[in-house]
Amino acid sequence: MEHHTVRHTVTTGKFTLPCAYVLSAVLWSLTSANTTENWTGFLLLAVTTFFLRTVYNNVSLIRIRSWFLSSCFIILCACMPFLHTFDWTFISLFSFIIAQHFLFKAYQNTHAERPLFFAFLFLFSATLFCPPVILLTPAFLLAIMVPLRAFTLRTASAILLALILVAQVLLWYHIATDSINALPEFWITLTDIHFKETWQWSTLQMVNVIFIGVFLFLSIIHFYRTFFYDKIRTRMYFHVIILETICCAPALLSYPDYFNALLRLLLLLCAPLYAHYFVLGQGRFMDYFFLFSLAASAALALFNVNCFP
Repeated sequence: MEHHTVRHTVTTGKFTLPCAYVLSAVLWSLTSANTTENWTGFLLLAVTTFFLRTVYNNVSLIRIRSWFLSSCFIILCACMPFLHTFDWTFISLFSFIIAQHFLFKAYQNTHAERPLFFAFLFLFSATLFCPPVILLTPAFLLAIMVPLRAFTLRTASAILLALILVAQVLLWYHIATDSINALPEFWITLTDIHFKETWQWSTLQMVNVIFIGVFLFLSIIHFYRTFFYDKIRTRMYFHVIILETICCAPALLSYPDYFNALLRLLLLLCAPLYAHYFVLGQGRFMDYFFLFSLAASAALALFNVNCFP
């Protein structure tokens, strides 16, 4: 990679993340109404972005020092005005990144039951605010069986204990609020699948999903072409992220009522793959393609502003 290129400056610069925060705040103010709900959403995404940077930097997910990963996440969220307004599903996003932190700690851990208990505790807690997140449970289970190699009788017991604890909290909440009759609504939500309604997505939704999908496809191809340059541990972490992305995509298609929440989660999962692609990609073509990607992101933001009611 040439050190004087725009791509190198942006992807490795110390001020990339602070600039991303400022740019996101500007986009937020220009594309959304200045309401408490919108700015609460911005603050929560800003905190999630900080934790995203901390979690992935702690495991050295990108071989060189880069703040582009977290910057990519908040900028893409800022480009999509329909993701700005606060709702309780924002809590599930924050809970998920904490679950990811503990999940990664299980790799080569002789006492993996400890981090896995907290990983599944926060994962199941995320489902209380966004029930379709439960569909990522198979990805977590497969991750601890294959890439992380941490599945034992003790870890299985820890996972079961986390499930029981969250279920008890849900039960106690409904008892305390005298809404025990509403308890089955959680399971009704999970079984209320509307896959056919996916084809009734608006043009706005279709364009944004295609935009994310195209760059995700290119990023995964790049990862599998170049992953032998990464450490074995880093490869395993990326395999975990790809597994989670594979589980998140069907959830996005199956639960149109949770489209915004699941799209935020998908962006959270795509950010490391995007960063691996743009930060570590080599050649002059990648320099030009990075500029094209910036222009495409700006065009997406303009399109969303014009189409968003």
